[in-house]
Amino acid sequence: MAKARSDRMSDIISALEKAGGRTPRIKSDLAMDQLVALMFAAHASPRQATKSVQALREEFVDWNEVRISYVREIIKPLEREGLPEPKARARDLIDLFEQFYKDHNAVNIELLVGEEVNLEASFQYMKGLPGVDDAAAAGTVIANAEEGKAVAAPEVLRVPGRLGLAGRNATPARIRKVLEETLQGKDRLRAHYQFARLAAETCVSRDPSCMECPLSKGCEYGQAQLKAGKGQPKPPPEPRAATKKP
Repeated sequence: MAKARSDRMSDIISALEKAGGRTPRIKSDLAMDQLVALMFAAHASPRQATKSVQALREEFVDWNEVRISYVREIIKPLEREGLPEPKARARDLIDLFEQFYKDHNAVNIELLVGEEVNLEASFQYMKGLPGVDDAAAAGTVIANAEEGKAVAAPEVLRVPGRLGLAGRNATPARIRKVLEETLQGKDRLRAHYQFARLAAETCVSRDPSCMECPLSKGCEYGQAQLKAGKGQPKPPPEPRAATKKP
């Protein structure tokens, strides 16, 4: 049973990475480096994201120096690495670091990660920071968590729950236990990042877009939604009518 579940988990993660892009391979052990790389990955390739973080670390003394720098200074290393929309990403960084400095009087995220922190509380705080999405928050928290742990937040548990990885109608506690028993090493980051991203983009809590989900064929929940005529792609928003000048 454990081997079959582990194999299925690996297949699921690989399918998500094939459909939406692989999870960034973060070479730094510093949590803020990891968070910034995962933030950038929402707008760029994993390579561009990680190379941009390396370029910033070489250009500036630390992240606090980035906080107090001009946008034009931050843009230069991002442009060299080909990061899309470097001006917007530079502003994201300044907003992120300013908020973090306001909350903690320092640009040091290490106090929110590690073995002694509440993973769910850290996740909820991080996802509320400027420019940080659910996937970046989940990935950063789990990358620094004790081995054998999982983030028991709905944004992470929804996808494995609907897939039935812990059995039909499993409780959040049961889903978390299965993730903790099954995920090891780098697969912890890959799974948390990919599950949170899919949950935000496709497998939303209400009216998910099951037809657009790369996992729908092997998902009982998704198949039931489609059979019931639900889970259809969301139509594009109606264009606004032109306003006539008086």
